[in-house]
Amino acid sequence: MIWVVVPVMSVDGGALPDTGLVRYTTTGVLDTSDFGGNTGIKRLDLSASGHDHDSPSGVALTADSKIVLAVEAAQQGIFQHTLARLDTHGSIDDSFGTHGIARNSFAAGGDFARELVIQADGRIVTAGSTRPTDSFSDDMLITRHDANGSLDTSFGSNGKVLVDFFSSADGAAALLIQPDGKIVAAGIARNANTNSLAIVRVLP
Repeated sequence: MIWVVVPVMSVDGGALPDTGLVRYTTTGVLDTSDFGGNTGIKRLDLSASGHDHDSPSGVALTADSKIVLAVEAAQQGIFQHTLARLDTHGSIDDSFGTHGIARNSFAAGGDFARELVIQADGRIVTAGSTRPTDSFSDDMLITRHDANGSLDTSFGSNGKVLVDFFSSADGAAALLIQPDGKIVAAGIARNANTNSLAIVRVLP
């Protein structure tokens, strides 16, 4: 199957988006056989309150074809680092995280998971940013999670690696795993009024 993440889907025409997933067949038509209640479309509210902003930013499939999402999801306006796992029909997989969702708050200003990759051993690596305060001085954030959604505390500092380039706004939006297992994240690093390409490689 071909999977496409819908980045924004409004709730009944409202201003706050929900997470959307669309599944297509290999011929490019909606797969209405067994996904999203036979519609080919699945909409989920993954915000902590159920009435806040959430939108998908990354997607990957596990070895058994379950769907793992990186989600920008807020609680009372503060974004949390959020992952969710769905089964092959688009339903929440309760065996992942807490009722299918793994949320973490690393900093007072908010945390953002913007991309993810699943390692060969099933562990989940994410890249994005973390905001220590509300001043938008983000640091690049790389995390690793066990297959059940819990943080892999053997990675970095209790499951996370932070990178601060110029004491300004940094963040990652692309991620890959090299054949030797090293993790490469790419994004931007802001120095004064200039944005630069930023690439980091992390040992596994």
